[in-house]
Amino acid sequence: TGNGLGIENPYYYIQQVNRFYVYFGPVQQEPLTVFFGAVGFGSALILFRHLFSRRQAMMMAELPQDRTKDLLQRTGCFGILAILPTVLCLGLYALLVQTNGLDVFFRPGIFFNGCAAIVMTELYGYTMGVLCASVCGTVWSTVLAGVVFTVSVEVIVAGWTMIAEGYLNSMPTGRLNETLKTFSPAVTLYKGIGDPEKFVWLPGVIAIVLFAALGLWAYRKNRPENVGK
Repeated sequence: TGNGLGIENPYYYIQQVNRFYVYFGPVQQEPLTVFFGAVGFGSALILFRHLFSRRQAMMMAELPQDRTKDLLQRTGCFGILAILPTVLCLGLYALLVQTNGLDVFFRPGIFFNGCAAIVMTELYGYTMGVLCASVCGTVWSTVLAGVVFTVSVEVIVAGWTMIAEGYLNSMPTGRLNETLKTFSPAVTLYKGIGDPEKFVWLPGVIAIVLFAALGLWAYRKNRPENVGK
């Protein structure tokens, strides 16, 4: 009606087509966000597993290779084994949309925002994993540190809400909550996957660059005698 396709609400279909997980349903947004972040974080645990074994760490320390070069090579493996398949799958989805009569709903800007949010979520998990693995020295402490990094903003918001309502007899201001959520990389990446049209990329980029720089510094400073402690 009015658009030549007999569809009353084309904007709904534009939203659906430009979110690649349409076939999973919107209720699956949370697990998919966790999945992409876990792909990055898990890749870091696998590629840097020598940081959890003192024997392997000692063997790596004997090699003449520079730590910076070693980290870049491992990051290249991550790009080939994790980022590249994701990009290829997203490209295949876009091709299927174009070749199956849905191109009238396809919006490259919205779709590429969603793709950027997905790839950045993987990079966010990976760079965080490298930093945590280089600092912590054990698998479980690395995972715990990753969880703390990810949910710290949500914990702050929940704690402030509980204190304000339970002990101050007042309602917490929404400005604090919105500010924390606006600058939280995890929240903005989650929202970017769910609603690519409103994706705010700056917090995620800053977090990835910061984690990458700190991870490189920590990896260069890592000593075999600290592994497993």
